[in-house]
Amino acid sequence: MKKQLQLALVLLSMGVITSAVAQDRYHDPVFTNAQITITPDVTYGTNQAISLTGGPPVPLALKMDIYQPNQIIDNVTNRPLILVLHTGNFLPPIINGSPVGSRKDSAVVQACMEFAKRGYVAAAVSYRLGWNPASTEEEVRRGTLLQAVYRAILDVKTAVRFMRKEEATNNNPYKIDNNKIAVYGHGTGGYVALATAYLNQQSEMELPKFVSQIDAPPLFVQGQSYVIPALLGNIDGTGGNVTFNNYEHSGYSNTINMVMNVGGALADTAWINPGEPAVASVQCIRDPFAPFHSGIVVVPTTQGDVVEVQGANVFIPNATLKGLNNAFYNVMFLGDPYTARARSLYNHTYSYDLINAGGQVVVDYPDGLFPIDLPSRTSINRFANQGSPWDWWDINVLTATVAAVNNATGGNYDANTINSSNMLSNPDMSAAKGKTFVDTIINYFCPRIMRQLQVGNWESLGLQNNSTAQQMSVYPNPANGLVTISSLDNIALIEVYDISGKVIFSTQTHGNKFNLNTGEFLRGMYVVKVQTDKHIQTTKLLIQ
Repeated sequence: MKKQLQLALVLLSMGVITSAVAQDRYHDPVFTNAQITITPDVTYGTNQAISLTGGPPVPLALKMDIYQPNQIIDNVTNRPLILVLHTGNFLPPIINGSPVGSRKDSAVVQACMEFAKRGYVAAAVSYRLGWNPASTEEEVRRGTLLQAVYRAILDVKTAVRFMRKEEATNNNPYKIDNNKIAVYGHGTGGYVALATAYLNQQSEMELPKFVSQIDAPPLFVQGQSYVIPALLGNIDGTGGNVTFNNYEHSGYSNTINMVMNVGGALADTAWINPGEPAVASVQCIRDPFAPFHSGIVVVPTTQGDVVEVQGANVFIPNATLKGLNNAFYNVMFLGDPYTARARSLYNHTYSYDLINAGGQVVVDYPDGLFPIDLPSRTSINRFANQGSPWDWWDINVLTATVAAVNNATGGNYDANTINSSNMLSNPDMSAAKGKTFVDTIINYFCPRIMRQLQVGNWESLGLQNNSTAQQMSVYPNPANGLVTISSLDNIALIEVYDISGKVIFSTQTHGNKFNLNTGEFLRGMYVVKVQTDKHIQTTKLLIQ
C-alpha cells in the first residue's frame, strides 16, 4: 500500500492523476471489467502486405478486437466508436527491437477497456507493417516509411468503412453510431491516426520533402511523390496496382469526427484545413523519437534520421487557429483535475536539448494538449528520455515471444537485450505506472470527445467563454496587475475561479465597472464570472 501511495505521488508530480469514481456515461467508468465483452480477431478486410523477407507483396487478413459493454446489460444502441491503433515502428514486435507493437499490447488493451467501461465501443485495429529502417540511404528510409504510413491509413479507412457497413447491412452487431467515430493512436499509431484525419488530398503528398530524389521503379520515381497512387491507390484506397492494393466496402464513408494521438507526430501542418476533424494530444515534452515541437523523426532501432515532422506543440495551436477544436477549446472544464494539470503546464519554457530542436521549447496555451513533463535524461543518453511511459510488458511473455520469433525466422534475438534497451527510456516500467498513465490519458480525452461528438452529458462539462464586447470586457488580458472589469449592465457579483474550479476571489459590487488587483495571483489561466442584473457571463483571464 505504501509503495502504491508513493507511486501515485510521483506520477502526480509528473502530471499523471489517479481518477475518481463517478457515474457519468462517456466521462467516467459506468461498467466494470466483468461487464465488458471482447470479440477478438474480427476480419475487417484483406490487403497486400510487404513481405518482411524481401519477396513480393502477399495478401494479409486485417484484424481487429472489439471491446464493448455487454449488450445484455447496456441497452444503448447508438454508441460512439473509437478505433485504437498500436505503436511499433511499422515492424512486428521483437523484429522492431521492442516488446510492443501489436493490438494486444498492454497499453492498447487497457485503453480499450477504459473506453468500453465508459460506454464507448473500442476496436483495437491491426494494420499492415513493413519498411526498410536499416537502409544506409536516408531516401530509402524516408520513402519506405511514408509508404508504410500510407498503407496503414488505407487500412484504418477500410476499418471505418467495415464498421459502417456492419451497421447498415448486418443489423448493427456492435451497436455503434456511425456518425460518431474517432481514431486514437499510441506512438506509431499516433502518426497513423493524425495522417488518417488530415491527409486527404494527393497534393498534400507532393510537398518537397515527400518527393523522391532517387529513381528505383516501381516503388520510387525521381521527381514524384514517394506515394504513387497508380501503385498504392488513391487517398481513399481505390485504384492502384492489384499487386499492392485492394479496395473493400465500396459505397461506405471513411470519414471520422475526431482524432487523438498519444505520442507520434503529424507529417506536416499544411495538411490541416478548416472543417477537418478535431484533435487532442498527449505527448512527452522530451520524446526522443517523435518531436514535441518540430524536428526529425528518428528510427528507434538504428537511430537514423527519416523526415521532418511537427509535434503536438505545433499542430494543436494550428488546428485551434483553424477552428477545428472549437467544441472544447473555449470550455472551462471547471473542477476537472486532468484539464487543470494540463493547463498548469502551459505558459512555461522547458529544456529541450534534443537533436534538431535547440535548447528550449515554449508551451504557450495549446488547449487540447496534455504535455507530459518528465525529468530530462539527456545527460545519460538522448534516447534515455521517456517517450511512452504508458507502455509496459511482462518479461516472461517477452521471453516466450522472442523464442517463437527466433524459431519462425531463424533469428537470434535476445529477450534480455530487448528488455534492457527498452527500459532505458522507460526506466521504472511497470503495470501500475502504465495503467496510471493510461487512466490519465483517457480521463483527459473523454470530456473533449463528449464535446466534439455531443454525447452524454456534454453540455454541462464546463462553462464556455460567452462574453461579448457589447456585454462585458476584461482588460488588459493577459495581465499582471490591475484589471478592469466593465459591463453595459449593472454588476452585482464578481467571482474568480482557478483552473481547478476553486473560488479565489469574490465580491459584491454596484455599478458598471470594477478594478481587480491580480498582483497576488499566480501565473496561469483563471475564469472571471460576472453576475449583472440581467445576465451571468464568464470569460478567461490569463495572468502572466
